[in-house]
Amino acid sequence: YYVEHILKGLPMCVDNPGEAITFIKSSEAGDFLAWVACAKVTGPLNACSHGTITLEEVFRYIEQKTGQRPIIDIKAEPAPYNGVDAFSLDTQHAEEAGYRFSELKDWIYELLDAYILEAERLNLTV
Repeated sequence: YYVEHILKGLPMCVDNPGEAITFIKSSEAGDFLAWVACAKVTGPLNACSHGTITLEEVFRYIEQKTGQRPIIDIKAEPAPYNGVDAFSLDTQHAEEAGYRFSELKDWIYELLDAYILEAERLNLTV
């Protein structure tokens, strides 16, 4: 969403660009679920990569890589994660049981690069 909107020059309504949030890589989520199926662990388990990122950081990275600036407009289409306050998940229980999560910043920029390359390949730039 963010790469596409920025490269196409489409305005976005982003109400929380400075809130720090966390994610998990899809392959890691799958690995974690497979691990849980075999683990001898009880109780609730959270899963996410270590660390957080803000949408401001995402925007700066995309701008640095493409030269395109985000267009923020409160009248525009609401962006994903609007209304979401800063959050991260406590993965201590899963890690004490033996699972090790990746560092968010070890893979998030590579993922953004892949989205940027795909958008450029599809000629989604302004």
